[in-house]
Amino acid sequence: MKKLLEEYEPANVCNVDETALYYQLLRRTLTFAGDTCTGGKHNKLRVTVLDSANMSGTKKLKLLVVRKAKSPCCFKDMKTLLDLRTEPEAFDDPGTFRTVAARN
Repeated sequence: MKKLLEEYEPANVCNVDETALYYQLLRRTLTFAGDTCTGGKHNKLRVTVLDSANMSGTKKLKLLVVRKAKSPCCFKDMKTLLDLRTEPEAFDDPGTFRTVAARN
């Protein structure tokens, strides 16, 4: 990998990290640490967040948030600092990232 990276300038080497944000997965337990807890289901509503920057730190893309809802009410008539995309299961696919990277 080191030989491969030496062929490129640091400004041309990018890193992309993807993480899932389960925004309604809150702790609702009244048990102590180490005790077993049974029953109930966790809410699996999620968005996927992608963060990207080049190796030198001179180019950083806006956060890309992939969600299920096509037009969520919370962003109605609001300018956001994020790139928002919609996918049926809120997972990222290669086409979504390519579209955002090409615009920036």
